Parts: sequence; structure tokens; C-alpha cells
Amino acid sequence: MPRPRWSYDLGYYPPFPKVEVELRRVDGLKQVSSLAYLDSGSDGTAIPHELWRKMELSPFIYGFADVSSLGGPVERRPLYSILLRIKGFEDFTFATVDCRKDLHEILLGRDVLNSYRTILDGKRLEVEVSDP
Repeated sequence: MPRPRWSYDLGYYPPFPKVEVELRRVDGLKQVSSLAYLDSGSDGTAIPHELWRKMELSPFIYGFADVSSLGGPVERRPLYSILLRIKGFEDFTFATVDCRKDLHEILLGRDVLNSYRTILDGKRLEVEVSDP
């Protein structure tokens, strides 16, 4: 089976590696497909507030975490349970996501990325993902 590949998003400088993902509510009643950006500097995965609202995730609170951006203040934030898979793979992975009003993209953090073998080919501006 060929490994899924995606191009970097050239709308960012420097170009931003991205993949296609499917997000599913843990009860299986809602699912969406979207682009997601790889953020290996982030411990966790974050989604835009609009997507949280569309998927009606408020009943699926998992717990709370203290989060901060580089040099920013620590905030206590709710995390929501979700099932996630990178397109081209059969299985969904359980993940917890932070929902952000200041975010317009899905950012995949190391909590998800560490489940895959991910190759960032900056010379070709391609992302290749495989299951170890």
C-alpha cells in the first residue's frame, strides 16, 4: 500500500506541513474531514472553536490541562475527547483536543504525531506518513 503524501501549504512562510484528517465524535454521530497542520512543537492537538461548535463536542469533556504558548501565560483549559485519523489509514485514534477561539486551523501536536512515522521533506515540500 502506498504511503499517504501531502504537499506543504505554500500560503504560509515558511511553508507549513499539512495532512488531511477525519475527526469523529466518540459516540460516532458526527464526523468531519479537514486539513490539519503538523505542529511538532506542541504537546497537544488543538481545533478551532467553530469546529468544536459544529461537532457539538461540549458533552465530551475529558478533563482539564494547563497550557501555554511559547512565552505566554499558563491557562487552565478544558480538553475534549475525539476520534481522529489521518486519511489513508484505517483506524481512528483516541485524542483529546483543546478548542481555541484564536485558531483557524487544526494543529496536530505530538500527542497524535507520535503515533505515526512522519517524514517532512522540506526540499520537496512534501509530508509522508506511515504507521510504524
